[in-house]
Amino acid sequence: MLSELDVVNEMLSTLGEAPLNELADEHPLVPAARRIIRIASFRIQAEAWWFNQEHVTLVNDPDTGEVFVPSDAIRVDPKDRSWNLVQRGRRLYDPENATYNIGEPVPSVLVRNIPFDDLPPTVQHAVSLTAQVEFNKSYDGDETKLSMLGAALNLARVSMHAEHIRNVDANLLLAPAHQAKLNYIRGTSIRTR
Repeated sequence: MLSELDVVNEMLSTLGEAPLNELADEHPLVPAARRIIRIASFRIQAEAWWFNQEHVTLVNDPDTGEVFVPSDAIRVDPKDRSWNLVQRGRRLYDPENATYNIGEPVPSVLVRNIPFDDLPPTVQHAVSLTAQVEFNKSYDGDETKLSMLGAALNLARVSMHAEHIRNVDANLLLAPAHQAKLNYIRGTSIRTR
């Protein structure tokens, strides 16, 4: 498992800087490095992965009818696709009726922004490398290091995708489009007998 200090030290090392003992150490690049880590983590998690998606029912406020979204929510997707609800701030909004008064609970898929320390190791690694690449670009780091970091990031993303596929039990044969084709083939083969 990586810590935020480990990632900051890796970022500083791309510029040839000495490692820190703790994040509280006075270093002019630490605030920028921590901001880049937060942004990298948010961008990766916004893609929605096995570890940060939850199936929840967001309950409406009984007085106002408003549905509040948790503060760590990156995205909320109502399970019922006929609802055209969007997230505005910390509430769901109905743009068709121009109201925050949803009036009923909303079964949803919630994508959460998980703190860095709670991320799975493969994701921490990908966030670390993404942050290192961005940090290196921002501070005109070495082109060779940038190229090596980019290659390492690509491998980390492949590992993360593989772990996602394993965890969600992805199976193309179970996809609706494939099932429809299989049903058509089965129906055709039955008729030709």
